[in-house]
Amino acid sequence: GYVNEMINYINSLSPAFCSLTVKPTSYDEKSGKITIEVSGTRTGDFSKIYQNGAVTLYLTEDKVVGPQDCPYAMYEDYVHNHVLRHVATADFGDEITWNGLRFTKSFTIDTGEDWNVENMKAIAFVSKKVDENSTLDNIDVTNTADVSLSDMASAIATIHTDDANAKSEFYTLDGIRISDSNLGRGIFIQKK
Repeated sequence: GYVNEMINYINSLSPAFCSLTVKPTSYDEKSGKITIEVSGTRTGDFSKIYQNGAVTLYLTEDKVVGPQDCPYAMYEDYVHNHVLRHVATADFGDEITWNGLRFTKSFTIDTGEDWNVENMKAIAFVSKKVDENSTLDNIDVTNTADVSLSDMASAIATIHTDDANAKSEFYTLDGIRISDSNLGRGIFIQKK
């Protein structure tokens, strides 16, 4: 109970000046291209602190097996998590183009051959725009969001049929074709 009260108190003192949503919108398994949309809405005070702001998008992967050199041993099959696979923006973000108080930016990324999209996350954040004159004292992140890409990798976008009105064929569970007039009771495989 105390933790929730503290978090609510801290949030009231330091609110996020921009909402943030990260959403994968398409994945083509053949080409390996994934499209991710990042959007947000700023408060009226946002530009006083962040000017136009910047949005950054990283892709990370968990369960990457590879060597790990530890102080007393070398592990060949170490499981690495949070491996940075791709930075979709400039290293410190792309300047945000606002449409009123909202922004939406879409990124299409070629996934690498050795990437496992089912173990990946897209991580976005909104911050001050960083340039060569920025110091740690004036870099500020106002909000972050992430989303797992596992559902995109295993999702079926649409089902296409050659003929939705095609005649059905029926088979027993051991693969013997039977006519639909002889079905009776039981479990059958329907092929259409």
